[in-house]
Amino acid sequence: TFMISYDPSRLSFPLRMRIVDSLVSDRVALVGDSGHVMHPLAGQGLNMGLEDVKCLVETLEQAVLSGQDIGISAVLEKYNKQRYVRNLAMQGVVDKVWNVF
Repeated sequence: TFMISYDPSRLSFPLRMRIVDSLVSDRVALVGDSGHVMHPLAGQGLNMGLEDVKCLVETLEQAVLSGQDIGISAVLEKYNKQRYVRNLAMQGVVDKVWNVF
């Protein structure tokens, strides 16, 4: 016979989403989970982090090629402008999917 039992010792955790106010500060750029946390519902957290890294590398490359200091706000803000809105939008989409189910 097949039995199903309840195990009260099992733990669970709430599904949460968080995002910082800005992915950049003076000489600092946050990527991946350091800047945004998404519940694992759609498995998009890693993809978002990889896109952050790609965008930051491209931004820093452009700055180096044009002779700019890679840590100044004007350079880092380009990364923030590109990624912040996309990350926020993806979190919104995943949250809507979660609410549907």
